[in-house]
Amino acid sequence: MGCMNQWPQGMPTLLAVGTAEGLVALTASHPDAETVRVSKLRTSLLPFERLSSLRHLEINDPLTLEGLDHLTQLSSLTIYSFPRVHSLDALGGLTELRRLHLSTPPSYDASRKVHHVDSLEPLGHLRKLESLVMRGVLPTIGGLQPLHRLLLLRHLEITHVYAFPIAEYAQLARALPLAEGHCLVPYFEAPWTGSCKKWGRQRVALTAPWPRTPSVLCSVCNRERLDRHIEVWNRAKERVP
Repeated sequence: MGCMNQWPQGMPTLLAVGTAEGLVALTASHPDAETVRVSKLRTSLLPFERLSSLRHLEINDPLTLEGLDHLTQLSSLTIYSFPRVHSLDALGGLTELRRLHLSTPPSYDASRKVHHVDSLEPLGHLRKLESLVMRGVLPTIGGLQPLHRLLLLRHLEITHVYAFPIAEYAQLARALPLAEGHCLVPYFEAPWTGSCKKWGRQRVALTAPWPRTPSVLCSVCNRERLDRHIEVWNRAKERVP
């Protein structure tokens, strides 16, 4: 499963069924659990509040995030395949988080389906966050603006969403000068597309290309278009929001 966080090597991952009985049973049998993966979460996570050593949590296919806001001991969180969850409010109080990964399943990729959430505003409160991955997550309001407050970010990935305009990414790059990620530069090498047959140069992918235009091009054959894209990016980045 490609969404999984890079948890510390050798750390045992405990598996829990996402029922009330399943969570209570794991809490009773492993009170010192540090890393837990919950599948098909259907109930409150409140029993995990008693797991004082819990630092790394992965939630797959949740029906609810109830109780997550009580797990303030977490430093790493993955939420995978959550089409029925639209509010991220439960994440806003997890102020010790260093790593957060939100992802659609691979089956969404070809159809460009996304998970719609109300807003990214709760993520703006996670001031200790160092790594953030959002794959196929689209907020209804507010765009990427709340992420501007995550000044400790060093790694940022925003992929499989095609609705954000170039100005949103450029302004985010301005707000987070210490962070790295493809979404924070106007273009990047695209080795999966192969090389240009004419020049043998590696093709590049554009961040937020104009609608109904190719997202990948040769930096030689399409130099003029690439230069225009960079110019638009730079103007947007320099603009004071």
